[in-house]
Amino acid sequence: PPLYGYDDFNHCGRHEDDDIRDYNDKWEMQNCELVNLADLKTDSEKVRNTLAAYLNDLLGTGVAGFRIDAAKHMPVEDIEAIMSRVGPEYFVFQEVLTGDSSVVDRAAYARVGPLTEFQYESRVADAFKHAAIDRLRDLGEVDDMLPSADAVVFVDNHDSQRGDHVLTYKDGQRY
Repeated sequence: PPLYGYDDFNHCGRHEDDDIRDYNDKWEMQNCELVNLADLKTDSEKVRNTLAAYLNDLLGTGVAGFRIDAAKHMPVEDIEAIMSRVGPEYFVFQEVLTGDSSVVDRAAYARVGPLTEFQYESRVADAFKHAAIDRLRDLGEVDDMLPSADAVVFVDNHDSQRGDHVLTYKDGQRY
């Protein structure tokens, strides 16, 4: 039998397709579908136990950690409940983009593990594109970035390679 059935997914009912329309509405962002992607009901004990069992199986094969994609689309309490059943030792970090929306408190997610800091990537790219790498000296003192203990930083990412605000292989020698 399948692991999940109809009742193991959120069906927000706000729109015909159940997709998120308003990213400034926290409930909708965490209970409706992100671009037609099925949305597991992470507040369900069955779903939590199934996800934790899968992660524990992965740890048993030698996996050392996890990246939680689109974490802001899950209530942090649900992520905490799932990850509390995983272990004993692993590294976890979460993709929590804020974009234009401030309805999600990134600091709350840091209780689970570090978060991706997309601003770092943009600021490093900007410094190299404008021959102003001296700007990087004060990068750690930028107020709107996460503290380093709560951040996973990178200069290239599969989500941002299509933009022009970062460095990619298309930038040749500068990259």
